[in-house]
Amino acid sequence: MTLPSLLAADTLTAHYGESAMEKFRDLCNEHDPEGTFRNAWVRRLVFGEQEDHLELIEEVAGSGSESMRAQFASSLAKAESEATAEAEEK
Repeated sequence: MTLPSLLAADTLTAHYGESAMEKFRDLCNEHDPEGTFRNAWVRRLVFGEQEDHLELIEEVAGSGSESMRAQFASSLAKAESEATAEAEEK
């Protein structure tokens, strides 16, 4: 499995099935209706929400240097671009 496919919400859905993902999302919403325990990564992969890249970078990179965050943003953008191209090929 490639990095771009790991970054796609539809990867989880394809693996577990739409029914199971819907049940899981319902459980999350039932037990955490405010989304207090969700981070950008969970919102993106489980709930399919598109996040501002800077928020995701800050959560993943933490207090890393500005150049590290910029490098991560560049890698993430490239991975998303590759995932989109891969999905369009299918």
